[in-house]
Amino acid sequence: MKHHFIPLHIVAFSVMILFISLFFTSSRTEIQTTHAKVLPYTTSMGTGPDLQLEAFTGTWYSHGAALVIQSNGYATYTARAYIWCNTGSAPPCDVIQGNNIISGIHMELRFTHTQGDIAYGTVLKSTTGHVGSPVSLTLTHNHTANFKEVTSNSPRLLCDLQAPAGLCGA
Repeated sequence: MKHHFIPLHIVAFSVMILFISLFFTSSRTEIQTTHAKVLPYTTSMGTGPDLQLEAFTGTWYSHGAALVIQSNGYATYTARAYIWCNTGSAPPCDVIQGNNIISGIHMELRFTHTQGDIAYGTVLKSTTGHVGSPVSLTLTHNHTANFKEVTSNSPRLLCDLQAPAGLCGA
């Protein structure tokens, strides 16, 4: 009898997505209200699909991070801070609950426009305190993209779900 196993990176990724969906429970109205404060010149916040963002929508991941972009441009980003909260460090910091590491960096984003292979957006909420800061996602090759946000010194390489296994970490 042949046994089939689910690769560990798929299991870890599934747990991360579950966490993201449980952590970000804000209503669409709250997100739209926050966005209107950040970008007052925005006149319409449609919730339907944005065809410009089609190539960017979906799940992007790397070891310790996940970016999930909806078709209307709203997104969540969760990442490890790699600083433990129990060491007296100020947030954002990671904690362990049971056997799970709970990532300390959480952001709600809104991607509003694209230019070529780059989607541009803004931080709506963040545990890093950078509300209103710009973010971008640049599509590269082999189902990868570079995610740039204000708290990182360099863009973070992310993979979509069709990327070769191991390309973006465990």
